[in-house]
Amino acid sequence: MDPIQAVRERFGWLAYSEAATKKMIELVPDERWSFAPAPGSRTVGELVGHLYGDELSNWKAFQLGGLSEADHRAEAGPAVKSKSEAFALLARAHARRGEVLGRLTSAELERDVKMFYGTFKGAQVAGFVYDEHWHHRGQLTVYLRCMHITPPFLYAG
Repeated sequence: MDPIQAVRERFGWLAYSEAATKKMIELVPDERWSFAPAPGSRTVGELVGHLYGDELSNWKAFQLGGLSEADHRAEAGPAVKSKSEAFALLARAHARRGEVLGRLTSAELERDVKMFYGTFKGAQVAGFVYDEHWHHRGQLTVYLRCMHITPPFLYAG
């Protein structure tokens, strides 16, 4: 399969299954954005901010060929404090994802992208975005359960 098409199909699946992530965010009570399941853990707002803020940052690094740690932090932004902030961040991340995937080239997938924690091929950076979503969505599932909220079915597209 064409590598560009493979990446687009992979993210097509993520877009479909991300309906459950959106439902999870919707289930977070307004007063629980500062909830953390244990000392030293991220709060719900930090977790959701990281999930979509890092997606924004990683796509920016993908587009530019790299990003410093300071630029990464600025692009990723702070923790979110509400559903409206979470959905606004999600919308920005989705817009950038669509921009990148819509213009994706083989050269971008093959080139080096210099991140503050190492140098990776563009295809690996795209893979980070994909894998990080699943990883942090799994955490969000646990957070909901710790708040005695039943998470939605995973494939609730």
